[in-house]
Order: sequence, then C-alpha cells, then structure tokens
Amino acid sequence: MNWLVSALILSLSALLTLDDPPAPRPASPSSQPAQAERPRPPQGPGGGERRISVEGAMKTMNRSLKQLKSQLAETSKRDENLALVNEMERGCVTAKGLALPKDVLERAGDEAAQAKMKQNYRAEMLTLLKSLISLEEAIGNGKADEAKKIIEEIQRQRDKEHKAMGVKDDE
Repeated sequence: MNWLVSALILSLSALLTLDDPPAPRPASPSSQPAQAERPRPPQGPGGGERRISVEGAMKTMNRSLKQLKSQLAETSKRDENLALVNEMERGCVTAKGLALPKDVLERAGDEAAQAKMKQNYRAEMLTLLKSLISLEEAIGNGKADEAKKIIEEIQRQRDKEHKAMGVKDDE
C-alpha cells in the first residue's frame, strides 16, 4: 500500500508542476542568431597580440598631425582631415592608457618624482584629448583658421612636455 501512496504523490506533484512554465533551455549554438563578434586586438607577426607602445602611439599622432597641417586649408579634404584627427585621438587615448617607458621614468629620479611625472603625463594627455576634440569640431564646422590655431597650440604643448620629460622628437 505504501508504494501506491508514493506513486499517487509523485503523480500529483508531476501534475502540479505542469501549471508552471518550464524553465527555458539554452538553444544549441546552431539555432542561435549570430552575435556580433567582439573586436580582437591587433595581431602581430606569428599571430600573437601586437603590443602598442607609448612611442608608437605618439608617432601615429605626429604622422597624422604632419599630414593634417599640410592639407588643412584644402576644404575638399575635410573628411580625410577628420579621419586624421580621429587617428590622433586614438593615439592619444592609447598613449594615455599605457605606462610611461622605464627610461623616461628613470630620468625623473626617485619614486615621488616618478609619481608626479605619471600624474602630469596623464593630465597633459587629457588636455591634449580635449584639444583634439576641439580640433575635430573646428574642422567639422569648416573653421580652418580656428583649427590652425588649435594645431599650433597642440604643437607648443607637445614640445614643452617632450622637453620637460627629456623626449626627443623624430620630426
């Protein structure tokens, strides 16, 4: 008789759970819609991740700045100029997020001076990024004279900071 009661209880509990919707089951990978693939980091030789250095990011900015200066007055190159500013912004954000090279930090001296150099570097990179955004706005709005002034200020600031850090430009 106990087995009959147990069977009855199991049957009732099975019926009661039918009122609750079943938990969603994960779909098989083939039935799921394709999701946008996450961007992958740049690949270097041999398929490994390519490391970008502060120096590399700075060179990208300098190359773009040099080309931008040479064609800023050409209104027909507005889109290309905006793309150059975008490259400079990317280089700036990349450089800001990277650690300063050891040889540059060693020139600062003790740990306190190095900490101050790191703090100053980050602040200057933020200032540069703001200037680059202003430059993008000026070019986008067709204000070549304003853009030229911003470029001149960017160059002055670059030269001042590179001198303070003992960095030579390859221009």
